[in-house]
Amino acid sequence: MTRNLYLGADLTPVFTAGSPQALVAAVTTAFAGVRATNFSERAKALADEIAGADPHLVGLQEAVLWRSQTPAQPGSATHVEYDFLQILIDELALRGKHYAAVATATTGDHEAPSPHPAAFRTSASPTATYFWPAPTCPPRCFRSATPKRSSSRPA
Repeated sequence: MTRNLYLGADLTPVFTAGSPQALVAAVTTAFAGVRATNFSERAKALADEIAGADPHLVGLQEAVLWRSQTPAQPGSATHVEYDFLQILIDELALRGKHYAAVATATTGDHEAPSPHPAAFRTSASPTATYFWPAPTCPPRCFRSATPKRSSSRPA
């Protein structure tokens, strides 16, 4: 089973902001979007779906970790606002399903200023996070790799 969790916001305005003021405004809007999409509620419905299907393996995209920090300092946002993977795992546990992350790929770790809190940071794994029923999977029982692309074409 695979699902895209949707990180909760369009980050394009954040990455394309043309000034510090535009960046702060874009971050503020993005995080308001994250709050508005209410992942905690969405996770309940997703946990119901996963529990009902009882898959052996679940692949997730955009299982993000949103963090904040006041005052802002580069790389300092450590307070967890939303941990999408943990929220989903907790919801599954409430349904008697015990899953554990067995492979993750963090493809970005971005921090930007905001008025309150002073900084937001998101670590995203949009390509893949896999989790497995915990009792059936010993540590390192599953590996995930991203194939490397060849820089030259065969003749």
